[in-house]
Amino acid sequence: CAVSGTFNYVEVISSDATLEEGVKLGCFPARFSGENRELAASEVIAAAPMNACDPLEMQEDENGEEINPYAGKTVVLMRGECSFLVKTDNVRAANASGMILVNTQDSSLGYPLEMWLGERDTDQYDDRQKHPNGIGIPVCMAFPEAWAVLAAEGVSVSWAQFRQWDSDKEKLPEHDTTKLSIAPSEGELLWTDIPAGQATYNPSRPALEAEVVLVGWNSACTMDDQCAACALEEAPVTNGPALKDKIALAVLSTGAVQCLHWVYAVTTAIQEAGAVALVMINYEDRLWTNIPYLVPYPITIPTFNIMQTHGSMLTNRWILNGKVTVRIPELAFVPPDCDPSQQHCVASGPPLLLS
Repeated sequence: CAVSGTFNYVEVISSDATLEEGVKLGCFPARFSGENRELAASEVIAAAPMNACDPLEMQEDENGEEINPYAGKTVVLMRGECSFLVKTDNVRAANASGMILVNTQDSSLGYPLEMWLGERDTDQYDDRQKHPNGIGIPVCMAFPEAWAVLAAEGVSVSWAQFRQWDSDKEKLPEHDTTKLSIAPSEGELLWTDIPAGQATYNPSRPALEAEVVLVGWNSACTMDDQCAACALEEAPVTNGPALKDKIALAVLSTGAVQCLHWVYAVTTAIQEAGAVALVMINYEDRLWTNIPYLVPYPITIPTFNIMQTHGSMLTNRWILNGKVTVRIPELAFVPPDCDPSQQHCVASGPPLLLS
């Protein structure tokens, strides 16, 4: 089951002829999210109030009796004004079957964020042994454009392919890693092989060899309170021309590039600069699969992550010698959770996702 990506999404089902049937809407799972693969047609209803910061408003029937319009449905709501905890509690109190939070905040350029419930999440729902299905219902965040689709009349979604958050699936055991080869420095004879984790959305491609160039980031894109300024910049990368046809080496160990919240956004910025691959240096000596939950862009270059120790070695060689060449092997990656029977393997690229 060689694949080019695994994704988390809800499938949109609509009675409106103007909406394309079967649109797969990328949705990033909350840390506390559950899943329900049998929920194949859940009616969508917009929260009132739209930010769900207060208890959801009930309705009255023709006899003046209070009725709950949210029970058993998927509630779509907007980000902002209160915590994820408050929003989630209000949606669960209305007995909803699912929750989609649409990111409407400029501070993150609209990219979906990872949601958590603070201490409650760490103590309870983040522990899959105690709570194997999280809070019991699927919860995720989508792009701003999702609101127009989900808030339309007659819309339902299928949660059948949505998967809950599971950090253990992002940690790569040694047998699931690949190897990058570094050209010998002066006085050395042999290439140096280092282990690397690769993104589950890496495209299949032949082996390649190219020089490494360290990425320069726009300063506005490295601070949370400057993301609006980052959005107005021509590009988050300051040395784009130098990256063309090169392997980009990105140092993200201090949480830099806060505006590019997820790995796929970093890859997209590097891809637009013309690089042929991206190698990221981790903040610790561990390898990851690089967020296999949501890929809203057509990624055409491979992404890798390497341990901090190897990243320091590679960076030092680049600084001292001014030139380092790296070989990348032929790619055909199989994610740890690849399950063809559940249609969780995508052999021909990503499904249609809004961005």
